[in-house]
Amino acid sequence: MLFNKSEVKASLKSDARYVSILRDPTSLLYSAYTYFRWRERFNYSSFEDFVIRTKSTKQIDPLIISFKNLMMFDFGLHPKNYEDDAIVDSKIAEIESTFDLIMIRDGEYFKQSLILLKNLMHWTVVDVAVVAINKMMSSAPKPVFSKSLTHHLLEANQADYKLYRKFLTIFKEKVKKFGAEKMKKELEELNYTTNKLANFCIAGTKPGSRNTTVYILSKAGEDNCYCRCVMVTYIP
Repeated sequence: MLFNKSEVKASLKSDARYVSILRDPTSLLYSAYTYFRWRERFNYSSFEDFVIRTKSTKQIDPLIISFKNLMMFDFGLHPKNYEDDAIVDSKIAEIESTFDLIMIRDGEYFKQSLILLKNLMHWTVVDVAVVAINKMMSSAPKPVFSKSLTHHLLEANQADYKLYRKFLTIFKEKVKKFGAEKMKKELEELNYTTNKLANFCIAGTKPGSRNTTVYILSKAGEDNCYCRCVMVTYIP
Protein backbone atom coordinates (compact mmCIF):
# COMPACT_ATOMS: atom_id res chain seq x y z
CA MET A 1 0.00 0.00 0.00
CA LEU A 2 1.26 3.48 -0.87
CA PHE A 3 0.82 5.76 2.12
CA ASN A 4 -1.87 8.40 1.75
CA LYS A 5 -2.24 10.39 4.95
CA SER A 6 -5.83 11.55 4.44
CA GLU A 7 -7.07 8.11 3.38
CA VAL A 8 -5.34 6.33 6.26
CA LYS A 9 -6.48 8.92 8.80
CA ALA A 10 -10.07 8.54 7.64
CA SER A 11 -9.88 4.79 8.24
CA LEU A 12 -8.47 4.89 11.78
CA LYS A 13 -9.53 6.16 15.17
CA SER A 14 -8.28 9.55 16.29
CA ASP A 15 -5.95 8.01 18.88
CA ALA A 16 -4.27 5.64 16.41
CA ARG A 17 -0.48 5.34 16.54
CA TYR A 18 1.47 5.63 13.30
CA VAL A 19 4.52 3.41 12.95
CA SER A 20 6.71 2.52 9.97
CA ILE A 21 10.17 1.11 9.36
CA LEU A 22 13.14 2.10 7.21
CA ARG A 23 16.19 0.22 6.00
CA ASP A 24 19.53 1.37 4.67
CA PRO A 25 18.72 2.18 1.01
CA THR A 26 21.70 0.27 -0.36
CA SER A 27 20.84 -2.87 1.58
CA LEU A 28 17.16 -2.55 0.70
CA LEU A 29 17.78 -2.14 -3.01
CA TYR A 30 20.16 -5.09 -3.18
CA SER A 31 17.69 -7.23 -1.24
CA ALA A 32 14.90 -6.32 -3.67
CA TYR A 33 17.22 -6.96 -6.63
CA THR A 34 17.91 -10.51 -5.44
CA TYR A 35 14.44 -11.29 -4.02
CA PHE A 36 12.53 -10.24 -7.13
CA ARG A 37 15.19 -11.74 -9.42
CA TRP A 38 15.55 -8.57 -11.43
CA ARG A 39 18.84 -9.81 -12.91
CA GLU A 40 17.16 -12.81 -14.48
CA ARG A 41 13.91 -11.03 -15.38
CA PHE A 42 15.51 -8.03 -17.07
CA ASN A 43 18.85 -9.47 -18.18
CA TYR A 44 21.21 -7.35 -16.09
CA SER A 45 24.81 -8.54 -16.04
CA SER A 46 25.35 -7.49 -12.40
CA PHE A 47 23.94 -5.38 -9.59
CA GLU A 48 26.11 -2.46 -10.73
CA ASP A 49 24.78 -2.82 -14.28
CA PHE A 50 21.25 -2.73 -12.86
CA VAL A 51 21.94 0.43 -10.83
CA ILE A 52 23.57 2.28 -13.73
CA ARG A 53 20.94 1.36 -16.31
CA THR A 54 17.91 2.16 -14.12
CA LYS A 55 19.52 5.36 -12.85
CA SER A 56 19.67 6.81 -16.32
CA THR A 57 16.05 6.18 -17.28
CA LYS A 58 13.44 8.90 -16.78
CA GLN A 59 10.57 6.69 -17.89
CA ILE A 60 7.59 6.57 -15.51
CA ASP A 61 6.75 2.91 -15.87
CA PRO A 62 5.20 0.46 -13.34
CA LEU A 63 8.29 -1.75 -13.63
CA ILE A 64 10.83 1.07 -13.48
CA ILE A 65 9.42 3.14 -10.62
CA SER A 66 10.07 0.34 -8.15
CA PHE A 67 13.77 0.43 -8.94
CA LYS A 68 14.47 3.82 -7.34
CA ASN A 69 13.75 5.40 -3.96
CA LEU A 70 11.72 2.40 -2.83
CA MET A 71 10.86 3.83 0.57
CA MET A 72 9.85 7.30 -0.57
CA PHE A 73 7.65 5.70 -3.22
CA ASP A 74 5.91 3.66 -0.50
CA PHE A 75 5.38 6.86 1.48
CA GLY A 76 3.52 8.31 -1.49
CA LEU A 77 6.15 10.41 -3.29
CA HIS A 78 5.51 10.39 -7.03
CA PRO A 79 8.55 9.34 -9.11
CA LYS A 80 8.43 12.57 -11.11
CA ASN A 81 9.32 14.41 -7.88
CA TYR A 82 12.29 12.30 -6.81
CA GLU A 83 14.77 15.02 -7.78
CA ASP A 84 12.74 17.99 -6.55
CA ASP A 85 14.39 18.86 -3.23
CA ALA A 86 11.54 21.07 -2.05
CA ILE A 87 8.91 18.38 -2.60
CA VAL A 88 11.15 15.69 -1.08
CA ASP A 89 11.74 17.85 2.00
CA SER A 90 8.01 18.54 2.29
CA LYS A 91 7.23 14.82 2.16
CA ILE A 92 9.84 14.08 4.84
CA ALA A 93 8.35 16.83 7.05
CA GLU A 94 4.89 15.31 6.56
CA ILE A 95 6.19 11.89 7.60
CA GLU A 96 7.87 13.37 10.68
CA SER A 97 4.68 15.13 11.77
CA THR A 98 2.50 12.07 11.13
CA PHE A 99 4.41 9.09 12.50
CA ASP A 100 4.92 8.39 16.19
CA LEU A 101 7.81 6.04 15.51
CA ILE A 102 9.97 5.24 12.52
CA MET A 103 11.78 2.01 13.26
CA ILE A 104 15.18 1.17 11.76
CA ARG A 105 15.73 -2.28 10.27
CA ASP A 106 19.53 -2.35 10.30
CA GLY A 107 21.80 -4.12 12.79
CA GLU A 108 21.34 -3.36 16.48
CA TYR A 109 18.83 -0.64 15.64
CA PHE A 110 16.15 -3.23 14.89
CA LYS A 111 15.97 -4.68 18.40
CA GLN A 112 16.11 -1.19 19.84
CA SER A 113 13.22 -0.36 17.53
CA LEU A 114 11.23 -3.27 18.95
CA ILE A 115 11.80 -1.96 22.46
CA LEU A 116 10.65 1.53 21.48
CA LEU A 117 7.62 0.00 19.77
CA LYS A 118 6.77 -2.08 22.84
CA ASN A 119 6.83 0.97 25.08
CA LEU A 120 4.92 3.17 22.63
CA MET A 121 2.12 0.61 22.35
CA HIS A 122 2.20 -0.47 26.01
CA TRP A 123 2.81 -4.06 24.95
CA THR A 124 4.67 -6.89 26.67
CA VAL A 125 8.01 -8.31 25.54
CA VAL A 126 6.20 -11.37 24.16
CA ASP A 127 4.39 -9.11 21.69
CA VAL A 128 7.67 -8.01 20.08
CA ALA A 129 9.69 -11.23 20.30
CA VAL A 130 10.34 -12.18 16.67
CA VAL A 131 12.54 -14.57 14.71
CA ALA A 132 13.68 -13.44 11.26
CA ILE A 133 12.27 -15.42 8.35
CA ASN A 134 13.50 -15.44 4.75
CA LYS A 135 16.90 -14.42 6.11
CA MET A 136 19.79 -14.54 3.68
CA MET A 137 22.12 -17.47 4.35
CA SER A 138 25.54 -16.53 5.71
CA SER A 139 27.10 -18.46 2.80
CA ALA A 140 25.19 -16.42 0.19
CA PRO A 141 27.41 -14.27 -2.07
CA LYS A 142 27.78 -10.69 -0.85
CA PRO A 143 27.91 -7.73 -3.23
CA VAL A 144 31.07 -5.67 -3.53
CA PHE A 145 30.17 -1.99 -3.34
CA SER A 146 32.90 -0.19 -5.25
CA LYS A 147 33.30 3.59 -5.07
CA SER A 148 31.70 3.81 -8.49
CA LEU A 149 28.72 1.69 -7.47
CA THR A 150 28.26 3.63 -4.24
CA HIS A 151 28.30 6.88 -6.21
CA HIS A 152 25.64 5.62 -8.63
CA LEU A 153 23.48 4.35 -5.75
CA LEU A 154 23.61 7.71 -3.97
CA GLU A 155 22.89 9.59 -7.16
CA ALA A 156 19.93 7.41 -8.16
CA ASN A 157 18.34 7.22 -4.71
CA GLN A 158 18.93 10.67 -3.22
CA ALA A 159 15.40 10.93 -1.85
CA ASP A 160 15.67 7.64 0.02
CA TYR A 161 19.09 8.50 1.46
CA LYS A 162 17.80 11.87 2.67
CA LEU A 163 14.81 10.14 4.27
CA TYR A 164 16.95 7.49 5.93
CA ARG A 165 19.55 9.89 7.31
CA LYS A 166 16.83 12.14 8.74
CA PHE A 167 15.02 9.40 10.62
CA LEU A 168 18.17 7.58 11.70
CA THR A 169 19.14 10.80 13.50
CA ILE A 170 15.68 11.05 15.07
CA PHE A 171 15.82 7.37 16.04
CA LYS A 172 19.16 7.77 17.79
CA GLU A 173 17.75 10.70 19.73
CA LYS A 174 14.79 8.56 20.86
CA VAL A 175 17.13 5.79 22.00
CA LYS A 176 19.27 8.26 23.93
CA LYS A 177 16.19 9.74 25.58
CA PHE A 178 14.95 6.24 26.46
CA GLY A 179 18.08 5.70 28.55
CA ALA A 180 21.07 3.40 28.13
CA GLU A 181 20.51 1.31 31.25
CA LYS A 182 16.80 0.89 30.63
CA MET A 183 17.46 -0.09 27.01
CA LYS A 184 20.12 -2.61 28.08
CA LYS A 185 17.77 -4.24 30.56
CA GLU A 186 14.89 -4.46 28.11
CA LEU A 187 17.14 -5.82 25.35
CA GLU A 188 18.30 -8.58 27.67
CA GLU A 189 14.68 -9.48 28.36
CA LEU A 190 13.88 -9.40 24.65
CA ASN A 191 16.84 -11.62 23.75
CA TYR A 192 15.88 -14.13 26.46
CA THR A 193 12.28 -14.27 25.28
CA THR A 194 13.26 -14.54 21.62
CA ASN A 195 15.68 -17.39 22.31
CA LYS A 196 13.05 -19.19 24.36
CA LEU A 197 10.57 -18.83 21.50
CA ALA A 198 13.08 -20.07 18.92
CA ASN A 199 14.09 -23.07 21.06
CA PHE A 200 10.45 -24.05 21.42
CA CYS A 201 9.49 -23.67 17.77
CA ILE A 202 12.63 -24.57 15.82
CA ALA A 203 14.45 -27.90 15.52
CA GLY A 204 16.94 -26.78 12.87
CA THR A 205 17.45 -25.00 9.56
CA LYS A 206 17.95 -25.90 5.92
CA PRO A 207 18.77 -23.97 2.75
CA GLY A 208 15.77 -22.44 1.01
CA SER A 209 15.27 -20.90 -2.40
CA ARG A 210 16.99 -17.62 -3.30
CA ASN A 211 19.82 -18.22 -0.77
CA THR A 212 17.49 -17.97 2.21
CA THR A 213 17.34 -19.98 5.43
CA VAL A 214 14.27 -22.10 6.11
CA TYR A 215 13.36 -23.24 9.62
CA ILE A 216 12.55 -26.85 10.43
CA LEU A 217 9.85 -26.80 13.06
CA SER A 218 10.14 -28.91 16.16
CA LYS A 219 7.39 -31.41 17.03
CA ALA A 220 6.01 -28.88 19.51
CA GLY A 221 6.31 -26.17 16.83
CA GLU A 222 4.37 -28.21 14.30
CA ASP A 223 1.53 -28.51 16.78
CA ASN A 224 1.59 -24.82 17.69
CA CYS A 225 -0.39 -22.32 15.61
CA TYR A 226 1.94 -19.43 16.44
CA CYS A 227 5.05 -21.31 15.32
CA ARG A 228 3.41 -22.48 12.11
CA CYS A 229 2.13 -19.03 11.21
CA VAL A 230 5.16 -16.94 12.17
CA MET A 231 8.12 -19.11 11.24
CA VAL A 232 7.16 -20.64 7.91
CA THR A 233 8.85 -19.07 4.91
CA TYR A 234 6.68 -17.54 2.21
CA ILE A 235 9.29 -17.52 -0.55
CA PRO A 236 8.30 -20.07 -3.25
